[in-house]
Amino acid sequence: MVEMRPRRPPFCILKQCKPVAVHVYAAEKHAAGWSGYCIGENTQPETWVTGTVEHVNDICFCIYTPFKGWVRFVVNEDDLRIISLLLWRFCNKTGRAVRLYGEPVGGLEPEK
Repeated sequence: MVEMRPRRPPFCILKQCKPVAVHVYAAEKHAAGWSGYCIGENTQPETWVTGTVEHVNDICFCIYTPFKGWVRFVVNEDDLRIISLLLWRFCNKTGRAVRLYGEPVGGLEPEK
C-alpha cells in the first residue's frame, strides 16, 4: 500500500528528502525482508553539467531491497517522463499490464 501522508521509511538516511509517497513503510514488513520504495522532493536539488546540458535533479526516488540495500536515484520531471514512456513501451512489447493511476499502461498512447 502507498502512504499518501508518508513518514520517512526505515531505510532512509537522506535528511534533505521530503517523502511524498512511500510503498511498504511498515517496520515489521521491512524487518521481515520486504522491499520498499519512496519518492520525494529533494530540498537541496543536485545540479550536474554534462557537456552543455545542465541537469537539476529535485526528486529523490529510492529503492530498498534486502539483497542490494538502499539505492538512491536523483531525478527530475524529464527523467520521470522518460521512465513512464519506457514502462509503456515495455508493457506493449511484452503484453504485460502495469497500472498507473488506475489505467493500464499497455493500452495507453505515449505523450507526443
